Amino acid sequence: MPRKLRRPKMRTDIVVPRWLRHWLTWGDFSAACTIADEDGDDPFDLFAGVDEHERAWAAIVDDALSDFVAVYPGSRPNAWWQWTALELRQVIGGTYRSILGVGRCHQTGVPYIAVDRDDPPLIESTPALLDRLGLWRPGERARVSPDAFTPQIFSFDLTIYPRREETA
Repeated sequence: MPRKLRRPKMRTDIVVPRWLRHWLTWGDFSAACTIADEDGDDPFDLFAGVDEHERAWAAIVDDALSDFVAVYPGSRPNAWWQWTALELRQVIGGTYRSILGVGRCHQTGVPYIAVDRDDPPLIESTPALLDRLGLWRPGERARVSPDAFTPQIFSFDLTIYPRREETA
């Protein structure tokens, strides 16, 4: 009899070092290294296998999103785009083509595309994606400006997500 294949659940009972929690939440390498040094950890563990980072993200995702959204409502951190996002931001009109074999910009959810600079495409805003997919955190949507929902003309600035100024 055929058996339904199931994806194994990730363990979420792992201990995530403070520096890795900072790196996954804020994407700030310099601050993560400082925290690792303060705690006597090796910051080069940042370059450990992606599987370990994905498991760590699964363990902290709720707290990390709450912290990030408190500072940047209507936005998401790198790790969310890499391991949690259900889909990419949509490309709306303009002239572009997908680059085969490359899925997404892990920092912003903007698809990797080749762009005609004379007719750049519009990219769905992150708040519009969150709205479309119903992915708002409690109280987050009310803190986002109505202007944030308008599509954005593609530029390479869209592949950079906001940086937090202070360190944890």
